[in-house]
Amino acid sequence: MWHGSKRAPGSQEKGWINITGDAHEVMDTDVCPNNPPPKKNFEEADQIIHLDYPQLRRAVSYVNEIIEKEIAAGIPPEKIFIAGYSQGALLTLAMDLTSQHKLGGFVSLCGFLPRWDKLLVRPSEKNKKTSCLIINNSGDPWVPFWTGKKTYDLLKERDYNVKFQTRPGLGHAWKNEDIVKFLEKCLNLEVKKRPDKTSSEWSMGQKIALASGIIGVVIVICLIILWKKKKNRA
Repeated sequence: MWHGSKRAPGSQEKGWINITGDAHEVMDTDVCPNNPPPKKNFEEADQIIHLDYPQLRRAVSYVNEIIEKEIAAGIPPEKIFIAGYSQGALLTLAMDLTSQHKLGGFVSLCGFLPRWDKLLVRPSEKNKKTSCLIINNSGDPWVPFWTGKKTYDLLKERDYNVKFQTRPGLGHAWKNEDIVKFLEKCLNLEVKKRPDKTSSEWSMGQKIALASGIIGVVIVICLIILWKKKKNRA
């Protein structure tokens, strides 16, 4: 799928899935101001941009083979995460709805749910409660922002554990810190804080402060004693 200064439709390029159509025909108005209202809906978008479903299934099978090898090698399924960008994001969301293993989580970067008309008919519910982060931004010249938001709405309506995140104007990109935070939350990782010190674990500063305090008290007591002795002599 090409448009603008890119290769004309019909040219070939490597990719996960064969796609035909023109992305500008379904662009949101914030990306393509010349797209007059009303905006294209999700059903129309699926007709305008055709995605090869058998090829999508073959790509899913390929990723499943990798997952099975990792599990056979001793990696627990809940420690396996699927993340993809652009076409890879489409594949990631397809994996969320078809995987037979409960995985650790999913990250969709600048994509949308492909062939939802088929994938949502009888989806696997193994990962219904598995966290899935969906990131789409305005200013994206390839994937309309609203298709990502619509994907989130479709999955949320079906009680999938999805989170939608955006950085306005970022376009067809993402920020690494957003993914890091998501993974840390999924894996329950936190920065380890220094343990609180008990009474038997005094720091050098605390020891010096305590010693200074004791010395100060002793000096005060000595001064009082000397003052009393001087007063008695008087």
